Amino acid sequence: MNKELEMNAPIKAAYTKGNKEERKVIIVEMEKWEDKRKIMERIHKLRGQKVFIESELTDNEKKIQFRLREIVRSENEKGGRVKVGYKKVIINGKLYTWKKGEEGFLKDNANENNLKN
Repeated sequence: MNKELEMNAPIKAAYTKGNKEERKVIIVEMEKWEDKRKIMERIHKLRGQKVFIESELTDNEKKIQFRLREIVRSENEKGGRVKVGYKKVIINGKLYTWKKGEEGFLKDNANENNLKN
């Protein structure tokens, strides 16, 4: 991954979470905050790989991002073009954002349509 991100930053600590049946999560703590920022700026270079990099999230934010990923998987199976971001997803060119207070819904900003999870 160093090659794709075009950097070699020192890691303070790293450990895995999950088991073989689940998707493994690798938690990495960087030595310097600046290195983390650079990595976050270069995430786009990993597009097309089965790698997700995120900043540490609150429990609620983790639940939202998990639900968004479920939607992404479902839409990918249908053959849709999907991009996921922080509390948002783009499906076939339409931007959906998480609607605060109504868990399970994404709001299509342009057409006021909702997408159920």
